[in-house]
Amino acid sequence: MANSSPAFQFYPADFVGDPNVMAMSTTEAGAYIFLICAAWEEKPTGTLPDDDSRLARIARLRLSDWKRIKANVMAAFVYDDELKRWKQKRLIREAAHQEARRDQAKNASAKRWESGSNADGKRKQCGRKAEAMRTESGSNAGAMLPECTTATPSLSTAATTTGELHPDFKAACDLWQAEIGLTSPLITDWINQELKAGVPLEWINHAVSEAALHEGRNLAYVKSIIERRKKGGKHKDAKGKKGGHHGAKTKPSGNGKYKHLEE
Repeated sequence: MANSSPAFQFYPADFVGDPNVMAMSTTEAGAYIFLICAAWEEKPTGTLPDDDSRLARIARLRLSDWKRIKANVMAAFVYDDELKRWKQKRLIREAAHQEARRDQAKNASAKRWESGSNADGKRKQCGRKAEAMRTESGSNAGAMLPECTTATPSLSTAATTTGELHPDFKAACDLWQAEIGLTSPLITDWINQELKAGVPLEWINHAVSEAALHEGRNLAYVKSIIERRKKGGKHKDAKGKKGGHHGAKTKPSGNGKYKHLEE
């Protein structure tokens, strides 16, 4: 499975409480973090090659030092004889979970758009009937308009007060509804305004996913995450550093105002 997500959830309590990690030295734990980060970017996701030279480079260690600590570090992985690769089971589960959520959001979006199209068609049909009645009666047709019921607009098709919609507006709204489920004009307005101001879609998606895992499943919680990232990005820009924290790469998005994708 090719990984299309730039991030995975990291739970500090689970990490430090893992029996395998508890048995690691500081050097071994550091090497392990480098390895799981690399495994997230590998294909298949959550796996590593059975190549000590490459693993040593990933762990930022000399080959001799890597071989000395390998047993303790790789105890957190399982070797797959068929793939001839090391597998980290929790990373693989996380990737599958994210893929399932993306599919759920896509399916929900397709249903909402289909529902919206049907509602538009029904409104047009009602309009034609009303016009025909006005023509036929010549007067007081307003009192004789046929009864029309239409579906309530979905979050991603609801009108906003912020003018033209950003190209990423629908994608952001679809994820919000799939992850949190709360809908209101206030939310759609804020999403559109942030995207048009240059906030990357990845920031909003990350904030929504994080909010869904905590009790703060509301707009204020998501806003606080975005504001922290804005302040972090501006602070790094002011210092003139290239990329984000610890040399993270930058990626232009929106109007390029917020390029740093790492806090």
